[in-house]
Amino acid sequence: MGFGVMRTLLVAVTFSGVLAASTPAQAGPGNSPMADSETIEMWRILKARGISSPEALRSEVRKTLLKEGRIRYKFQRVEVVGVGSTDDTNGIFPDMIDKPLKTSYMNEVLSEDQRIVDFFSIRKRLADARNKIHALLGKDLRESLSNTRGIPSSRSQQIIAQLKDAPINELFAHSWGTEVVYLGIMNGSIIPPKKLVVMGVPDNNQEKWRILAAHTGIEVHVIGFKWDKVRMAGEAAMKFKSGLPEDTASLQKLWNEKCSARVGTKTACTNPEKFVRTKFDYNLNVIPPNGPKDTFVKESIRRALGHDRLLYYTYLSNRNLFNKTVTRLEAPQLKIIKAEENMILAEALVEARNLIAQTRAQALIARRDHDERLKNTYIDL
Repeated sequence: MGFGVMRTLLVAVTFSGVLAASTPAQAGPGNSPMADSETIEMWRILKARGISSPEALRSEVRKTLLKEGRIRYKFQRVEVVGVGSTDDTNGIFPDMIDKPLKTSYMNEVLSEDQRIVDFFSIRKRLADARNKIHALLGKDLRESLSNTRGIPSSRSQQIIAQLKDAPINELFAHSWGTEVVYLGIMNGSIIPPKKLVVMGVPDNNQEKWRILAAHTGIEVHVIGFKWDKVRMAGEAAMKFKSGLPEDTASLQKLWNEKCSARVGTKTACTNPEKFVRTKFDYNLNVIPPNGPKDTFVKESIRRALGHDRLLYYTYLSNRNLFNKTVTRLEAPQLKIIKAEENMILAEALVEARNLIAQTRAQALIARRDHDERLKNTYIDL
């Protein structure tokens, strides 16, 4: 009988025990003392191997399966947002993002809870307003312009570092966050995702995104609303100080230089001559849809700027580009992960039962020896 078959039979025999003894905390009054001791011993064994909880087990299993290539993605859907963005997409579209990345310094000013507590403190409210203005018009604007000009800012590098060596299924970026993502992929800081969707890009440079698609071989969607005021402002800014090369030859040369240094790595480029045109979608003339219901002020701002991220997500949802939840995307991988977890738990449970049995056998032998010595003592007397 092969080793793989033996392991499968082992799981079948102990699976019910694993479910009954998943964590020490789950051993309630209804469980037997035997099950409690097995559970405690099982987790003691796992803890000695650096696995102290179900969450740690999940993390270790995922890391191992990724390394072995048995699962493909660390993140199912990453979101990178730009200047002034502090809201949570999952608050409007639940379970749609599993790795949100916010590049704005606005996320470091006073939290909403603090603002509520300090509402009647004029001094603190003025300080809050000053911090927000400095974050938005100072740090945010300066660093976003740096990224647009092809120079990764310190903030963007810090944020993108969270994606280092992480295989990604889908990556969504909005506004100035699209520039952070572009540089991250071009410079090799981000492994190209399976699908890239960028919304509200701050310029109109189709060749820039086409060349990215050609050198990565990934599916790329560049979506922009027709009257997006932020793009108009970005295009105006580029007239005073240009960013990445706009002509194809120069941009192609830049990509070739970047790619030549990454041959054989996880971020290695593909052959641009094999570019599949149907995988590249570029449309900056989209008519905005009706967005989610909100206050009159917020709805008015959305219509006026034509740049709101939630409007973009509504449009993408209507096009079936933003419909599957993270749970649904993760389901095939999760099945593999849970199977491996059950295997590890089953093996640890068998080991725990064997140790308990050995301990009890030794205790029984010791008890018999004690009784025999006591009996001999009585005989001598």
